[in-house]
Amino acid sequence: MPNYFAAIPVDLPSEAWQALRGAFPAAAPLRWFAREDLHLTVAFFGRFEPERLPEVTSVLDALPLPDFLLRTAGLLLLPSVRRCSAVALALDDGGPLHDYMKQCHAPLMRAAGLEPDTREPLPHFTFARPGNQARRASRWMPNDAVPLPATEIHLHRLAIYGWADDRSARQFKILHERA
Repeated sequence: MPNYFAAIPVDLPSEAWQALRGAFPAAAPLRWFAREDLHLTVAFFGRFEPERLPEVTSVLDALPLPDFLLRTAGLLLLPSVRRCSAVALALDDGGPLHDYMKQCHAPLMRAAGLEPDTREPLPHFTFARPGNQARRASRWMPNDAVPLPATEIHLHRLAIYGWADDRSARQFKILHERA
């Protein structure tokens, strides 16, 4: 059974994507997402019965659309450098995106039949995952002399995602989207 989640798709310009990939050593043990898979998760549902998707879709359609123009703000290794399972870029938010994510989270989780998460939202998007043998990020961190790209991103869509049919090409697919 696939995982499902609601998210804000991230349209990272191709030049910024290439600069981001170029900031890491070619031998870095990372599994890169497809650029089209980049997103900010608003509500992670995990594995649940697909029969709940119409209710989740109805709630998503009633939410206000995001409209944020933000800059990338630096590298995040989540949950930590010592036990990294996600490599992400933070967004320079200043609060409004955080508040938007928090506002959308609870109604979406309830529509999925799940309890809302009590953790505060962290505006970021994951772009790669380390291989199982490479959880200690200090071994493959980008060279300090190579700046990570800072770019503006317009966040203006909201979508429900599931797993892609062919996960060797793409990790996720959009099942429903509002723009």
